[in-house]
Amino acid sequence: MDSSPLRIRVPGLVLPVTCGDQRQACAGSIHVGLGIDFALGLAPLGGWLLSFPHPFVVELLSILDAAHSIVGQAVRSDDLVIDATVGNGHDTLFLLREIGAKGRVVGFDVQQEALDATRDRVQRQASAAMDRLRLVHDGHEAMSSHLDDETLGAVMFNLGYLPGDDHSIITEPETTCTALNASANLLRSGGVITIVAYSGHAGGEEELQAVEAWVASLPQDEFRALSYRFINQTNDPPRLFAVEKHAE
Repeated sequence: MDSSPLRIRVPGLVLPVTCGDQRQACAGSIHVGLGIDFALGLAPLGGWLLSFPHPFVVELLSILDAAHSIVGQAVRSDDLVIDATVGNGHDTLFLLREIGAKGRVVGFDVQQEALDATRDRVQRQASAAMDRLRLVHDGHEAMSSHLDDETLGAVMFNLGYLPGDDHSIITEPETTCTALNASANLLRSGGVITIVAYSGHAGGEEELQAVEAWVASLPQDEFRALSYRFINQTNDPPRLFAVEKHAE
């Protein structure tokens, strides 16, 4: 039985579905901000027939899962992609798994502990991809000086402090906005930027407001931008901003 993924594109969505024998109906789910269960089968005259249940079964993605979903749909196998704040390496590992053998990931962090933790994570979980990873001990505001004006398929920011480390070392509004400007200038058509921002630590609210103002200021004819958050959660939940450069 063929269990390879079948990708179905409908306006605004890409639906990955795992199918068995093509003479049988298939089932799957999509996750693009919302997850919707559906059934898939062959139409009588050829082609595919989608059947959605009523009511829809909806699953809201977490902030981090939503960021991964957005990036995963945009990234191409040969892209250069950036983890602008490597932290403990979760987004770095995700990006390495999304690109192909010709793709590359560059990760930035000002803390050597973060770079070491990321390198260890990748070596343990995706050692074959190490040759596609470059880790840079520098702030993300300096990314342009490390990239030779190469275009980017995706840039991921996870702001704040390094979990489990010194909470006084945080990302700052000024340097973050400098990095965002560099990212937008280097982004290829169809590429995306995701920013996960936190307001619960000292300086976090100011940075979140600066990021929101930056995202809102982007010209509509060049970019699409959104904000995704849970509004009834306690303890200052994170917020996701996503930016897509219009395809040419």
